[in-house]
Amino acid sequence: MKTLPWESQRRGLLLATQIYCSPWLIIMTGKWGCLVIWLIQQILELRFVTTFRQMTPVTRWLLKTLRMPAIVLIRPTRCRLRRAKNIAPKIDGVGIMMRQILVCFMMLVLGLPAMASPLLVEGKKLTYQRILTKPGAAIMAAPNGAKTGIYPPFQILYVFERNDGFAFVGPNANGSGEGWVKESEIVDWSQNIVASFTNPANRDRQLLFDSQENLNELLQHEAYADMLIAYRKKLSEGEAPMGGVVSIEPEEHVDISKNFYLLPILQAFEEYHPMTGDPFLQMELASLPLDKEQGAKSGDLSDFEAGIVFVIDTTRSMDPFIEETRNAVAEMVTKLEASNAGKKLNFGVIGFRDNNAAIAELEYRTKIYAPLKKRDNQKEVVAALDAMEAAKASSPGFNEDALAGVEDAIGKIDWAAFGGRFVILVTDAGPKLPGDQNARSKIDADALREEARRNQIAVFTMHLRGKSGEANHAYAEGNYKNLSRFDGSGYYYPIKDGSREAFGTIVRSVIEDVTGIINVSAEKKLAEGTKPNGKPDVGAAGRAMQLAWLGRQNNAKAPELLRVWASDVDLEDPTRQALEPRLLVTKNQLSSLRETLKLILEAGEQTQASGESDEFFNQLKGAISRAAQNPELLDQTDLDSLDEAFGEFLADLPYKSRLQNMTEDRWANAGSERRRILDQLRARFQLYEMWNDDPEIWVKLHDKAEDGELVYAMPFSMLP
Repeated sequence: MKTLPWESQRRGLLLATQIYCSPWLIIMTGKWGCLVIWLIQQILELRFVTTFRQMTPVTRWLLKTLRMPAIVLIRPTRCRLRRAKNIAPKIDGVGIMMRQILVCFMMLVLGLPAMASPLLVEGKKLTYQRILTKPGAAIMAAPNGAKTGIYPPFQILYVFERNDGFAFVGPNANGSGEGWVKESEIVDWSQNIVASFTNPANRDRQLLFDSQENLNELLQHEAYADMLIAYRKKLSEGEAPMGGVVSIEPEEHVDISKNFYLLPILQAFEEYHPMTGDPFLQMELASLPLDKEQGAKSGDLSDFEAGIVFVIDTTRSMDPFIEETRNAVAEMVTKLEASNAGKKLNFGVIGFRDNNAAIAELEYRTKIYAPLKKRDNQKEVVAALDAMEAAKASSPGFNEDALAGVEDAIGKIDWAAFGGRFVILVTDAGPKLPGDQNARSKIDADALREEARRNQIAVFTMHLRGKSGEANHAYAEGNYKNLSRFDGSGYYYPIKDGSREAFGTIVRSVIEDVTGIINVSAEKKLAEGTKPNGKPDVGAAGRAMQLAWLGRQNNAKAPELLRVWASDVDLEDPTRQALEPRLLVTKNQLSSLRETLKLILEAGEQTQASGESDEFFNQLKGAISRAAQNPELLDQTDLDSLDEAFGEFLADLPYKSRLQNMTEDRWANAGSERRRILDQLRARFQLYEMWNDDPEIWVKLHDKAEDGELVYAMPFSMLP
C-alpha cells in the first residue's frame, strides 16, 4: 500500500478529527503504525491513550464486534480521559457507521498496515501461506526499506502481503505482519509437515544428499551396497565423500519430543524402491535445531541405569502368576546383589483389577505396591510382591482394566533417573477399551503406546493364554501387539495354556537381558540387537534406549544444513523406517481438530441411540454448518466421505486416513463397524485433550508467538 505525501496525511488527519463528532478516534494499526501514531501525536498535540492489548476486556470485545482489531485510541489533548465502560454507549447505530467509515478513510490517508488474516494458499479456503527464513534474512520496515533486524534461520512466519519481490510477514495468524523480507531470503512452506529421525539402534545412520538426482543415482547403482560402505567410511574419517553426500544422521538418537528440532519437509515424492518394489518417500528437507547452542558432552554409557515396572493383573485367576513373579524377582535380585549391575537395576510393582466403583469388593482399580526408585537392595519390592494377592471377587466381564495399569506405569512413575525403561504387563485377559463403561482409560492401545514411546518406555506384554479364555485370545492379542511395539520391534509374549513354568522362564530371561544391557553399558558399549530365533529381542530395545539416553545426556542435535534430500526408509534395509513424517500442529489447530471430532462423536452417538444411522451424515453436515461461524477446520458441509469433515486439515498430506473410504452409504451399512470407528475417534479426542493440557510437549517457535501458535510435532499415526 502506497502512503500519501506527509502534507496530505496531516490534512487528512486534521479533517477527520474535525468531522468526527466524538472526541475518540479509532485507527487500525500494526507494530509500525504505533510508532507513526506516536510521531503524529507529537506534531498534532494528540494524546496516545492505549493499545489494543492494554484495553479492558469489555472494550476489546466491543471493538472486535466491529471487526476492527489492532487499534489505537487517540483523543484531543484537552478532552478528559473516560473509562472504557463509558465508550460502550457511543458504539451504536450511526456511531458505528461513522467509525467504520472513518477507519476506512484513515487507512487510505495514513497508509497504516491493518491487522488482517494471512494470505491463503492458492486454491485453499483456510490454509494460510507460511514461509521459512533463510540464514541472514533481514527484517525491513518497508519493501527495500531500512533494515530493522535479522530473523533467525528457519523462522516459521505467516505471509500477509506480497509486493514486487518482498513479503510482509508475522509470527501469528491472528495478528498483523511485523516487517518485510525479500522473497529471495525465504522458502515457501505451507504444508506444515516435518520429519523426525527414528531411533537408529537397529539400522545404519541415514545419509543426507545435496540433490534428488544424487540420491537416485545411489539407489539405482549396481554397486549400491559397496558405495554406501565407502561413503560411511569417509564420513567417519572426517572426509567429504563423493556422490553428493553432505551429512549423516547423528550417532545418538535425537528425540524430537525431548529436544525439539526443525526438519521441515519442503516437498516429497512417492517412488518405488529398486530393491523391494515397495513405495517409499524421497523428501527434500530443511534442518536446524531450535536451540542452536550445542550442549557439552555430559554423559557416557557407564552411568546408564534401568528400571523395570511390573504391571500385574491381580484378579481372581492370577494367584499362581503373582507368586511366580515374586519368585523370579527374588531369585534375580539375589544374583544381582553380588554383581556390579545390582545397584543399576531397580524395580517397581503395580497391581490392577477392574472398576471397583461397580464392584466394591475388588478394593481397587490400580494400586502402586512399590514405586520405581533407586534402592540399595530390593527387599521392599520382594515384600510388596509378598503382600500382593488376588481379588476375592469377580470382575464385571472377562476383560480387565490393563490399560489403566499401564497408564499409571507411564504417568505415575518417576522414570527420570533411568535410561532403560521397561514395563512388564502380566495378564490372562484382554484390555477394557474406552467404549467400555467400566474402563478408566480414555485412550486406546495405539494412543497409549504413543504415550509410552514419547517417554521412551517399552511395554512387554506377557499374555497368559489359558483355555478358559480361548474366545478372548484373538481380541487380546491384537490389542496387546499394538501396545507392545517399540522402535520397530514387537514385545508381545504369548504364553501357551497359561503355563506358570513357561511364564517364569520368560520373566527370568527378560530380567537377565536387561541386566546384560547394564553390563555392556558399564563397558561403554551398545547392546546387541536382533536375535536369530525370531523371539522378542530385549537387546534391540535396550540399544534404542541407550542411544536415546546418550542423546538426552549429550544434547544431541539434528545436522545443521539448509536443504538436503533423504529417503524415509533405511538405505541398507528399506523395511525399516529412518525418517518419520509428522504434522507440525498449532494449539489453535489442535483445538479445531478436537471440535471437529466432538461434532462427529455427538452426531454418531445421537444417530446410534435413535437407530437412524442413515441420518448421520445429514446431522453432521448441519452441525458443521452451524459451527462454521468460527471456522478454522470446520469448512466442509458437502461430505462425500467422513474424512472430509476435517476439511483442509487432512488434505494433501502423505497420509491415508482410515476414514477416507467411509462414505454415507458405507456408514449406513457398516453395522458394528460404526461402534468401532466412534470408539477409535473418541480415543483420539481424549488423547488430544491430554496433549492440550500437557505444557511439556508444546514448543514456542518465535519469541512473539501467542499461546495458540505453540506447536507440537504430531505423528501421522495419531491423526484421525
